[in-house]
Amino acid sequence: MIDLKLLSINFLSTALALTVSCLCTAQEWEELGNSPFSGRHHGIGFAANGYGYVVTGSFTNEVWRYTPETDSWEELDEYSELIRGYGIGDMIENTGYFGFGLTFGGPVTGEANDLWRFDTDTESFVQLADCPCTPRSHPAFVTFGDKIYMGLGGNNGNLGDWW
Repeated sequence: MIDLKLLSINFLSTALALTVSCLCTAQEWEELGNSPFSGRHHGIGFAANGYGYVVTGSFTNEVWRYTPETDSWEELDEYSELIRGYGIGDMIENTGYFGFGLTFGGPVTGEANDLWRFDTDTESFVQLADCPCTPRSHPAFVTFGDKIYMGLGGNNGNLGDWW
């Protein structure tokens, strides 16, 4: 059985870390420059190779890379024609995985069950096999070792399954 205390919503902590830097030993916060893109919620964040990445969020398909040393942002190529919000993601080594949520445009409109891989070395995206589960928004998404676990979330009501 999975200890629910181990479940984390990584995107929230990563997005917060990209926006505000915490000096944990001193417990002080330092405000950084604002992002060049419009404010958004439910963005999916990754950190690898000295960069931070924000993918999608509040119904966009934009991808941004943050460089902490210069406090600067660069827009990267969009991952697909799908506009997404309320998705989820996490990292395994230097690879980001994200999907689910609500999508608009492209072949899917509404709750999604798709999964994407973002290679931070090449900054490229590959669509992986869809989950055979009920499409959903706001799922829990956890990585242990080299495995992804996903479940819960909602689609016209709360879901209790785990994949």
